[in-house]
Amino acid sequence: MHKYWSDLERLRPGHGRPSDHRPLQANRPKVLIAADGVLYPGRRVDRAKVVETLRAALPNLSAFILHRSGFSDVDMPRDAELREAMTANSETGEGFEPEWLDFDQPLWIVYTSGTTGMPKPIVHGHGSVPLTATAGRLNMDLAPSYEPNSFGGRYHWYSTCGWIMWNAQVSGLLCGSMICLYDGSPSGPKDEPDFGTSMEFRCSPRSDLSWGGRGFLRRLRKKRVSTLESKAISPPSAR
Repeated sequence: MHKYWSDLERLRPGHGRPSDHRPLQANRPKVLIAADGVLYPGRRVDRAKVVETLRAALPNLSAFILHRSGFSDVDMPRDAELREAMTANSETGEGFEPEWLDFDQPLWIVYTSGTTGMPKPIVHGHGSVPLTATAGRLNMDLAPSYEPNSFGGRYHWYSTCGWIMWNAQVSGLLCGSMICLYDGSPSGPKDEPDFGTSMEFRCSPRSDLSWGGRGFLRRLRKKRVSTLESKAISPPSAR
């Protein structure tokens, strides 16, 4: 059975609306992987009720895999925990061979922003992933981090997993680039906004090529945050 996946990031705090379930229902998913809580931003949020509502709205599920975040006291019934599901099984993996698929064989589904109505699903095939990687190599000069001319190079694009640039960043691995993921809100806790940590991450030698979305750049401008003021910046990495 060929499988493709989609993310539910738009159900996170600030994006969760009952109408968001409908695009997911149209996909008729068989497996749901969810966390019962999140840290966003700087606040512990119990998401058990949202996950249970989502499960009830997806009648085609055959398996539910739960990540116990430690931010919820609800013990939800589940088929497996994520840690268990990701445990390597040498007997199962022995002799594994990848299967050649058609160019347009579905791989993942991403969604539009929803600014003009309900988010609309867009299917990406296996063939589009190497094309995205090729575009990154040509347009952003991504190169293998192990070659002499680009040794140690790192690529970072701040994005949640609900934006297509998260997929584009991961596809940088196909170019041989080392990617850097930033886990957290770029502005820090809501009560005490602070861009310092994320800006030091973006401007330090740990991230040679660093990008972000228009909304992120607008917030930096509004807060009068300058990359040149970061104490971790160095000229070779300011690209």
